[in-house]
Amino acid sequence: MFMAWVRAIGGRIKSDHRISAELVYNTFPFPVMTAAQRDHLETVAIRLLEVRDEFPDSTLAELYSPLAMPEQLVHAHDLLDRAVITVFAGRRQLALASDQLGVLFEHYEDRRSPMLAAVRTTKARRTRH
Repeated sequence: MFMAWVRAIGGRIKSDHRISAELVYNTFPFPVMTAAQRDHLETVAIRLLEVRDEFPDSTLAELYSPLAMPEQLVHAHDLLDRAVITVFAGRRQLALASDQLGVLFEHYEDRRSPMLAAVRTTKARRTRH
């Protein structure tokens, strides 16, 4: 989900993704999680790290080679991806990047709306006085 946000919001420098704190990181609309969701994400993330530890002689470049990525690592990433998508979208399927962006912008709007309302209220009070 974060990489979908990066691709949509961050832009590129040459062919590399551009990630800035102000534009990408601070605006990422990570949803509020329940304790159960947080625990599940932690469990699958730790499992992913454990799988990587099963290959102590491999570099990250070797582990993440598109042609030689170990099946256990592919599976661990799939589990983590599904857990993250569930936090963002519940039971909705997000097979396409456009689906992911739609959910991300829904969360962004949910976070932004209260801030905009507060700004409008403050401006309205200033113009009345």
